[in-house]
Amino acid sequence: LYKGLAATVVRQSWGLVVKFSGYEAMKALFVQIEQRKTNSENPQLAGWQHAAAGGITNVAVGVLNSPPDVVKTRLQDQSFAAASGVAPYTNTWDCVKTMWRNEGCLSFFRGSLMRIVRIAPGGAIQFGVYGSVMNWIDHK
Repeated sequence: LYKGLAATVVRQSWGLVVKFSGYEAMKALFVQIEQRKTNSENPQLAGWQHAAAGGITNVAVGVLNSPPDVVKTRLQDQSFAAASGVAPYTNTWDCVKTMWRNEGCLSFFRGSLMRIVRIAPGGAIQFGVYGSVMNWIDHK
C-alpha cells in the first residue's frame, strides 16, 4: 500500500519548491520588463503574463521532478511483479541504485516530455487565473 511513499514525498515537496519559487522569479522578470516599458514603479501584470510565468515554470517542474516521479512509478508498478514472487526493488534507495547501475542517468528522465506536455498548461491556467483574480481583488 505504501510502496513509493518516500519518493512521492520527495517529488511533491521538491516540485512545490520549484513551482512556487520559479513562478515568483518569472513574475519578477515580467515586472522588470513592465517597469522599463511603462516607467511605473509598481506595474500590474496581465493575466497572460501570470499564465506564461506559470507555464514556463511548470516546464522546469516537469524536468526537475522527473527522477523522483520515475522512481515512485516503478515502485508502485512493482506490486504487480511482486504478486508473481519477483519484486525488482526492495525499497526506494535500492530502486535508485539499480536504475543508475543498470540503465544510467537518462533512465530517471523517461517520460519527461509527456509530463511537460501534461503539466505546463495546468501551471499556465493555475497561475493565470490566480494572477487575474489577485488583480481583480486589488482593484476592488
